[in-house]
Amino acid sequence: KSMVKFNKEVTKIEQTDVGAQVSYFDTKSGKEEVAKGDYCISTIPFGVLTKIDNDFSPEIMDALKSPRSGPAYKIGLQFDRRFWEKDEMIYGGVTQTDIPGNRQISYPSNDLHSPHGGVLLSSYEYAAAAVENSNLSIAQRIELALASGEKVHPGLYRKNYNGKAMSMSWHKEKYSLGGWFSWSARARRTKLPLVLKGENRVLFSGNGISPALDGWMAGAIEGAWYTMEELDKRVAKG
Repeated sequence: KSMVKFNKEVTKIEQTDVGAQVSYFDTKSGKEEVAKGDYCISTIPFGVLTKIDNDFSPEIMDALKSPRSGPAYKIGLQFDRRFWEKDEMIYGGVTQTDIPGNRQISYPSNDLHSPHGGVLLSSYEYAAAAVENSNLSIAQRIELALASGEKVHPGLYRKNYNGKAMSMSWHKEKYSLGGWFSWSARARRTKLPLVLKGENRVLFSGNGISPALDGWMAGAIEGAWYTMEELDKRVAKG
């Protein structure tokens, strides 16, 4: 626990032939701090990373700016009663729809038959639909989710909704600027290899460096394998 630092916003990344340092400030106290180490492994999303002051080479910066940001939007609604289980015998899984602005509803596979209700992922959108939904107010997002849900579960969605909701638009979050970053076929061939290799004392990781997957946990895991392999090469050289 002592190694993890929260509320620290990175402001600068620097490197030398023998180490790297990251400057950041505490978003609660406003104090400036510096962390130093032999290497820096950055998992900061590329759209955010390229806005941070650094001493990366022009070639690396160009490569980091090559992938495209993927807009992503979700909204969860809380219900006092698990009607999907009690009335419709739905236990986990996803309902795919052709409803504009609400292509899928996901059901929890935990706390089955809980008397305390539960939360449904009432909409998961990406690309143009994610941008359109994220431009709505919170009240409008909730109403869209309720209206869509009523088409799938008539008479149950609004009746059991308890007024609590949470919505996220990753492309509007300052520390994400996207749900994931996707490479074109050409950039994957010409730019991604530079990012995979990193430079000097800075390596990059996260779902953005996966050669096969753009996003999600699987991409991050694959990206970590490549990062560890590259770090091992550097350490082995001394």
